[in-house]
Amino acid sequence: MPVRLAKRLMDLQFLPHIVVINPHIKQVYDSYRQAFDMLTAFPEIKTLEDNAKFTQMITMLVDDHTPLCWECWRGESGSALSAAACAAAPTFSSFGASLSVSDSVCAHQLVDDHTPLLGVLARGVRECALRPLVGRELDLDPFLDNMLRSRISRRVIAEHHICLQHQRPGFIGVICSQLSMRTLVEAATKQCTDVSRRTFGFCPDFEMHGDVDSTFAYVPAHIEYMLFEILKNASRAVVEHHLKKAHEEGKSISQATFPPVTITVCRGQKESTIKVSDQGGGIANELKEKVWSYGFSSLDEDTEAIQPAGPLDSHGSPMAGLGFGLPLSRLHAQYFGGDIEFFSIPGYGTDVYIRVHRLGDHQEEFEI
Repeated sequence: MPVRLAKRLMDLQFLPHIVVINPHIKQVYDSYRQAFDMLTAFPEIKTLEDNAKFTQMITMLVDDHTPLCWECWRGESGSALSAAACAAAPTFSSFGASLSVSDSVCAHQLVDDHTPLLGVLARGVRECALRPLVGRELDLDPFLDNMLRSRISRRVIAEHHICLQHQRPGFIGVICSQLSMRTLVEAATKQCTDVSRRTFGFCPDFEMHGDVDSTFAYVPAHIEYMLFEILKNASRAVVEHHLKKAHEEGKSISQATFPPVTITVCRGQKESTIKVSDQGGGIANELKEKVWSYGFSSLDEDTEAIQPAGPLDSHGSPMAGLGFGLPLSRLHAQYFGGDIEFFSIPGYGTDVYIRVHRLGDHQEEFEI
C-alpha cells in the first residue's frame, strides 16, 4: 500500500500547475501524504497484537463505502437474511472500538480527511475543466484512471486484510463465495427506486429475467456500485424522457407513463453478464465517446442531482452531476477482467452490459 500511495503522490506532483494549485486537488494530495506517512511509520508486524493494531489503523484509512452489513448480499436460497441477522452483523466501524486515545485521535483525523476524497477529487477536476482557455485543453482521464484504479486496489487489499480477521460464513475475506444475483438485483433496484422517487417523485418499474437465481464469487461492494450506477442512470433517463414526451403531447405530469427498466442476467461458463435495458431516449451519437470521460455529465451545474446511496457515497456525497459514475463503474468491472459496454438507439433507449468473470482466476488489471 505505501508503494501505491507513493506513486499516486508522484502522479499528483507531475500534474500541470493549473491543476496542482486547485484547493480540492491539494486536499487530495495532503490526505494521501498523511496516509503514506502513517503507513510507513508503522513498525514491523511481529505479533498478533501488532497485527490487531495495524488492522485497526487501516480500518480507519478505508473510505466509508462498504455496505454496513455484508451478510445482506449473500442470499440463503435466493433470499436476503433476516433483519435480526443483519443487525447483528459486524461493521468496519466497530472494529476500531478498542483504539487507544492517541491512536483514536489520529485515526479520526484520517476518517474526516479521507472519507469524502472521491467527491473532492471530482470537484477539483470539474473546476479545472471549467477554467477558461486552458480547461478544454486538459486531458486528465489517464491520470484519473491511474488514481482510481489504485484506489480500488488499496481498498481491496485493506478490506480483505480487515475481513480476514473477522471471518463470516460464506466469505473469504472481502469475497463472497456465493453472491446471490437475485438478492443483489433486488437490493439495488429498491435502493434506486427510493432515490429516484425522492428526487423526481417518480420511478419506472424494474423487471428481472434470465438466470436471476444464479450465484458466483465476487466482491459485493464492486458489483453493487456498478449495478446501482447503471440503474440510477436508466431510471433517470426514463423519467426525464417520458415527462418531456408527456409535456409535448399536452398531457399533465400525472398522465405520464414510464416503461419498465429490464434487467437480464446470463450465467456463462466463464463470466456472468447483466444487461440493463431502458427506453429513456438513448444517447446522442456525438456524446457516446464522452460518456466514458471524467467530468462529463448531462446535468447542468445548478441541477439538483440524484444523490446515490451506493457504497462509494454512504455519507451522501453528491456524486451525480460530477461525471464520475460511469467511468468509475467501468474501472470496477475491468479490475477483475470484466468490462462495461453500452449500445444506444438515439430517440429510443440504451442497453448496458456489465460483464464480470465468475471463475476468480483473474488478477488485478493494472500495474502498481
